[in-house]
Amino acid sequence: MKLLKKIAPFAITAMFLGLPLVGALNIADWKTQFSAANTAVVVGTGVTDAGDIAAALTVAKDVGIDTSSSTVTGESYKFERSSDKLNVGDALTDIRSSITKDQLPTTLADSTYKDAESSEYDYTQKISVGTSLDLAHFAQSDYNDKAPTLGIYIPDGTHVMNYTLTFSDKPTFDDTTMETSTITMMGKDYYISGVGTHELDLLDSSTSGIVKEGETGTIGGEAIKVEFVNGGTTQSVKLNIGGTITNSLTVGSTYKLPDGKYVGVKDIMYTSKDTGTSSAELTVGNGKIKVVSGENVKINDKTVDGLTGYIGESGSDISTITFSWDTTDDSFVTPDSSITMPGLEAVKLMMTGMTFPTGEEIKVQSTGSSDIATVNLPFKDGSKDIDLLYAASAGHYGYIGGDDQKLLVTSRINYLVYNKTADAKYFVASYNTTTSTESCLLSLAFDNGDNKVDVKNEVTGTTVCTGVTQTGTCDIGDVELTLYNLSDDYANWTINSGGSFDRVFTDTGALIYLPYNAYGGHGGINLSNSSQNTAWVMEMVEADKDGNIGAGEKLNFTYGFDTSNDVSVTSISTGTLSGTSFYKQSNDYYVGYVESDLATKVEWDKTSDQYTAKATYYGEEVYGNVFLAAAGAGAGSTSWTPVQDSETAKYTSKNIVAIGGTAVNQVARKMLGLDVNTPVYGTDSAWTSATGVDAVGKGILWMQNSPYTDGTGKYALLVAGYSGSDTEKVANFLDLKTLPAKDKAVIDTTTLVAAA
Repeated sequence: MKLLKKIAPFAITAMFLGLPLVGALNIADWKTQFSAANTAVVVGTGVTDAGDIAAALTVAKDVGIDTSSSTVTGESYKFERSSDKLNVGDALTDIRSSITKDQLPTTLADSTYKDAESSEYDYTQKISVGTSLDLAHFAQSDYNDKAPTLGIYIPDGTHVMNYTLTFSDKPTFDDTTMETSTITMMGKDYYISGVGTHELDLLDSSTSGIVKEGETGTIGGEAIKVEFVNGGTTQSVKLNIGGTITNSLTVGSTYKLPDGKYVGVKDIMYTSKDTGTSSAELTVGNGKIKVVSGENVKINDKTVDGLTGYIGESGSDISTITFSWDTTDDSFVTPDSSITMPGLEAVKLMMTGMTFPTGEEIKVQSTGSSDIATVNLPFKDGSKDIDLLYAASAGHYGYIGGDDQKLLVTSRINYLVYNKTADAKYFVASYNTTTSTESCLLSLAFDNGDNKVDVKNEVTGTTVCTGVTQTGTCDIGDVELTLYNLSDDYANWTINSGGSFDRVFTDTGALIYLPYNAYGGHGGINLSNSSQNTAWVMEMVEADKDGNIGAGEKLNFTYGFDTSNDVSVTSISTGTLSGTSFYKQSNDYYVGYVESDLATKVEWDKTSDQYTAKATYYGEEVYGNVFLAAAGAGAGSTSWTPVQDSETAKYTSKNIVAIGGTAVNQVARKMLGLDVNTPVYGTDSAWTSATGVDAVGKGILWMQNSPYTDGTGKYALLVAGYSGSDTEKVANFLDLKTLPAKDKAVIDTTTLVAAA
């Protein structure tokens, strides 16, 4: 659940101005700036064009917006409990290892088997899930060209699951009692055509029907004529399949149909020609299945790799039938890939996507300053830059704050010394309980003549406490400050129990320790020791899934220096990184996820000598929507919808991806400097001259500073084509192709090539 707390606005040591993309505006760098937390995908109001909607969906997925469905059509079980979801790093068996009728009431229903002598035997069914099926972050060459992905990677030779049918009352295991009977497994009927030593022959009876001699019946969508029925000791039947007459087929025989299915003979009802009409019971399915205990299953005499059958016997009786499924190649369960039990094709593992709460971004070394270590933090009233450390000499930090005249004052105890003559400018006051937090950044104005001090909130620019005298108090939400000592140059404060002067809490509960001049401990840096002031570790701590502050996984960002002695994020470490690694997303841009319930996403930009980083902190559980489903199940429809251009409050303060051109989208018109209320069509010169998109088969990608928030570090990307279909293809180019390192590119949507 969302953390319940009050957050006072947190001010900055220098107002955030925002920076352009590295160098010129660059389409190739768009993913380093656009994310789920800071981006709105905008379509024209009321747009129903399938191409525009598909393009919006593609772009939304690219920036990490959750567009998945958490449901499936058809019978399924979701690996999730009311109190336990499938988090990054969890195995499916952490949720549930045994699936029964309680989870799949039709597929795994309790049932009764009736043998050939009409004796009845009750049985149960269950699926036991393999222990090595983990939801994790991976990048594999066999999947999507090594694109970093959250899902289940299953290496070759991994056990997936066992299906087991267990008889409560055990039938006699011989041909007399079992042959010509039918048994239902995983929701599908199988005709038992043969019983041997430790083996069963089954006929896939997906659809069955009786057809009279000389007539044509439709079974499982196949038109089949019973051409001739032969009586005698060994009864047989000849079928007419699309004009082709089969050989004589006896009970249990199969014949391959043109579409790859098989027709099998379940029974022959012969009647002499002078007394009536003969008929045959036929079934259409995958064909004959041979189960030899301890061996690979065979279907129509072909081995099914990865599926082994076992027959449990108790004396002369049969007690269990088991199918064991192992992978025979690297396999993947993701929103774009499912795996189905081979041969029997009765159940599958599928994933509809990840569920991400709305995240907040923490930008590490956000301004790119060469000599100031900065962080951009999200608070109630917006994201703000904070100057943490200043490099007083090359490769060495000398001050806490923006420089030697803009000091950030911190303290590890509940007593803070604010010395105006030592250039103190700001101090942090925070308060927290287990589940509630509050943070603010304050400055002081001294009134020496009256021995009073005013306290100013540096975010809002307002004075929150006026004329505080010695022993007086200043209350800001749950932060309670007491002015312990006041002089012309000093204002020393104490803070209430639960308060602190050395840490910050973000809007949804991430804990970040501020620098403190000391060796060791949270935030510690020994500024006076030249061997210990060359790097500083910013510690960030997640909450746990129940919202307990500081109880989750840790992330450490090291502020060091590059070869030019510019401040750089030189290393990132965490308790456990999913997949044990950062994976390359593009060029020298890397991504990873903390292996935890909250799964903070970490992006590390090494595209220049001065490294920066970004953490997307979700504040709630991040989890996968993974299902064990009947083979015919499919993903439900997504509930995600793009922002409409009339919903201005939803996008004007964010990065924007405008889908569609000036005929349908007012954001596109704004980007081109046109009247936002007047559509401009593809044949109009105001469009064609600006974009070069003048015919079907063309589209444009265009990166700009946002026309709504110019100068505050927000951007707008136009994704548009001459037609809706062209717009969809431009989005596909953005998703699949190497992007041009420039601000504007005309795309040939037929070949998906950018013009030179």
